[in-house]
Amino acid sequence: MIIVFFGAHPDDNVLKDGGVAAKYAKAGHKVYFIDVTAGELGAVGNAGGLDKKRIIESENAAKVIGAESINLMFPDGGVEREYMKVREKVVELLRKFEPDIIFTHPKEDYHDDHNCVNKAVRSAFHLARVREYMHEIPYLKKTPFLVYTYSTDANFNYNPEFKSDLVVDISDVIDIKEGMLKQYSSQNPWFEEVFGKDLVGVIMDHNKYFSEKYLEKPGFAEIFKISHIARVPDKKDELRYFLNGVYTPNF
Repeated sequence: MIIVFFGAHPDDNVLKDGGVAAKYAKAGHKVYFIDVTAGELGAVGNAGGLDKKRIIESENAAKVIGAESINLMFPDGGVEREYMKVREKVVELLRKFEPDIIFTHPKEDYHDDHNCVNKAVRSAFHLARVREYMHEIPYLKKTPFLVYTYSTDANFNYNPEFKSDLVVDISDVIDIKEGMLKQYSSQNPWFEEVFGKDLVGVIMDHNKYFSEKYLEKPGFAEIFKISHIARVPDKKDELRYFLNGVYTPNF
């Protein structure tokens, strides 16, 4: 299978879904991390050159699992301003890679770039399958699954209003996810300032909480919402596409 992750910033494709990315890669599937911006605004005491550093961090995180990292170089904080160009690029990539599953941000999150990327991916999901739109590129003939990561507030606390319907146990790859998270050292000052612990510690706490709350056992888990504007899974799909995750539709 081909799995494509769309994130607004270079760490967004690992913080909330790095565990499933590691599981897909471990199972032999092709994984792409698409970063829409270089995240040049995202650090405490930014002294310049952050865009290059964060691109390298994302590339190194992808290398941990043998994934491919691509940065689209749209302006951090300016995705809405560049929305039409972002959408066209997403359409182009969906047609190029022909994914079986697409992961991206939820509809409502604390960062406007995240919300705009979600909107662009949702719209591109439809337009990529319209034969006459950008007709110079062959249209996408398959219907992928579209999956949203969980929502957080401005301090990166889990938003309990997010209604997940898919839970995936990532305990077997938690060391791999931790290795990916450690690549994002530029983000540690902010996490330490807000939480008193580094990025790895904060995300591990989230994943432990999800396992206890949703799987009712110690361990680590990630939670998602499967979009119903796309392909809707049945029981067989839980096993084949979603890593034996627990799927509980909440229409």
